[in-house]
Amino acid sequence: MKSDVFCSQDQLLERIKSIYPARSVYLLAALEDAQSGLGYVPEDVIEPMGAYFDIPGEMVCSLIEDCEALQMSPPAKHALHVCQGPICAASGGSDLIGKAREAIGTCEGVQLIAGHCLGLCHDAPVARLDGSTMCRAKPDDVIRQLRLLNPDYS
Repeated sequence: MKSDVFCSQDQLLERIKSIYPARSVYLLAALEDAQSGLGYVPEDVIEPMGAYFDIPGEMVCSLIEDCEALQMSPPAKHALHVCQGPICAASGGSDLIGKAREAIGTCEGVQLIAGHCLGLCHDAPVARLDGSTMCRAKPDDVIRQLRLLNPDYS
């Protein structure tokens, strides 16, 4: 269920309680609902949400960390997704992710996602920056795109 943007922790928790029964089976759906409204699951709602679903807060944190679609911090302004599917990884994706990690370390506002297959195996390795796909990507391609985002990037 796509949620509206929430103004406060209390509003988020009230919305969750109004939609989902207090049964642990609904926790993931509630977290996804919070994520869709805010872009992330705020840390300050984890304990109260866990209490509502009768799940310890540290288990809720583990679930969020294990679920690629959820995050506990506000999304970065830009996202660089580097495919780590088997073909991309074998075609240079592993090196690409390492170089991208180094590059992003000096470029604020970019989130690196070492993620699932992007479905372009015939053009491996593949990276996607803000929806713009780089096929047969090389580290220099990624750095060039990062420079377009931030001319001060070196």
